[in-house]
Amino acid sequence: MEQNQAVTSNSTPSFQIPKAYIRYVRFLQFFSFKLAAKEIRARFFTPIPFKTPDREKPFLNEAREEKLMVGDRPITVHTLGNGDKTAVFIHGWSGRGSQAYAMAPSLVEAGFKVVTITAQAHGDNPGKRTHMLQFTDAILETAKHTGKIHALIAHSLGGAAAFNAVDQGLDVDKLVILGAPSSIKTVITDFCERLHLDDRYSEYLQQYLRDNYNPDIEALAPRELSKKMGIPGLIVHDKQDIDVHFEQAEALNRNWKNSDLVLTEGLGHRRILSDEAVIQRIVDFVK
Repeated sequence: MEQNQAVTSNSTPSFQIPKAYIRYVRFLQFFSFKLAAKEIRARFFTPIPFKTPDREKPFLNEAREEKLMVGDRPITVHTLGNGDKTAVFIHGWSGRGSQAYAMAPSLVEAGFKVVTITAQAHGDNPGKRTHMLQFTDAILETAKHTGKIHALIAHSLGGAAAFNAVDQGLDVDKLVILGAPSSIKTVITDFCERLHLDDRYSEYLQQYLRDNYNPDIEALAPRELSKKMGIPGLIVHDKQDIDVHFEQAEALNRNWKNSDLVLTEGLGHRRILSDEAVIQRIVDFVK
């Protein structure tokens, strides 16, 4: 196990579910489990829209923008640089491709063409709902468009999608996973805990995924897929990540025999994407 030596003092706080929404769910629960469960299911598949911060806009202004169709739904890709090797970045839930604004210039300087993906129902792409397997489809479609991917860099839920893309045959030389969950069941449990829901709702969502996507939902989880992963990997996770606990990264590292684990301090779930020491570690790994 490797340990990152760059330490900062503050963690990034997790997005807080509005109290008014929690009260609304409790109101539905009082009348009907069925009504509350239906609302929870819709919320589980609905990313939260965030305004693009000013720090990401120079990247968007400089990069080349294209729209790709994944089935009948568009995604957005931004390309920076013209290097011989391609590095692709996929964001996490409620994120966007421009979150790679800090690492992209360093990768370009190292000789890469950097392609960022903004997935379905994220950014200015239409639609309200999506899910991890559609993120996977976005990665695979981007690979068809860009050609050979040397390095795939994935954050949070995008990391789970990246594992599924490789499992479906994506040809990639190196894989970087940042702040990603390693268990589907844990994602569901954490979601329900944030809404102060009891175990019935967690089991309801798990059963819904079994019925509609895979009878064994953990077969889609990184900690399972990593057992057969042969490509070199770098896992970076912060000990103060309150969106995805760092034990998820440790479990992933144990199963992924060809991976290195870097644990940081004080970066939280999102600032890990822009930390200079983390970016340098990524560049050193992929080049």
